[in-house]
Amino acid sequence: MIRDRIKRRSTLGDRLKSAREGSRVGGKRLTQLDLARAVGVDRNTVSRWETGGMVPRDPKVLASLAAALNVTVDWLISGEPEGSVASAIYEDRASSFSPPATAALPAGARGLATVYLERLRASGCSQAQQRGAESLLLACARNTVSSKPIEKRADVEVSADVDAAWDVVVRILRREGIRP
Repeated sequence: MIRDRIKRRSTLGDRLKSAREGSRVGGKRLTQLDLARAVGVDRNTVSRWETGGMVPRDPKVLASLAAALNVTVDWLISGEPEGSVASAIYEDRASSFSPPATAALPAGARGLATVYLERLRASGCSQAQQRGAESLLLACARNTVSSKPIEKRADVEVSADVDAAWDVVVRILRREGIRP
C-alpha cells in the first residue's frame, strides 16, 4: 500500500521486463530467450538485466534492445520520453558524456577514464570524491614523469597510467567503505 502511494521508482530492469512481457511475437509473449537472440546475448544476460544484477552499457546493445522491444533508448534508460538527455549519454559515450577534462586524452584512455568515472557515480561517491578521482586519473594520464609529452605517447601507455591511477582511487575509496 505504501509503495502504491510513493509510486515505486522503476529501474532499467523493471522497464526492460515490462516492455518484454508486453511484446508479442506470433501472438505469444516475448521470452527472455527470444530477446537474447534478437540482441545477440545469452538468456542469462537478459535475466541479469531484468533483475538488476547488471546493466547493459554498450550503446549498440541498448539500441538493439530498444528496437527489439519497440521502445526508445531514452525510455529504456531513464523512463523519460524520446529526446531526453539520457540517450545522449549512450549515443556517443566517448565524446558527449566524457567530462570535458578528459577530452585531451587519446580515445582509448578517454573511454577507460569515462568508464571508471561512471563507476564512481554509480557507487555513491560524493561530488568531491568524484572530482578528486577525476583529477588523479588525469594527472596520472598526463604523467610528467614520462620523458614524452602526452601527445607523443601511445594510447596504450596513457591507458596504463589511467589504470594505475584507478588502482589508487579504488584503494582509497575502499578505506572509506565504498566499493566502486
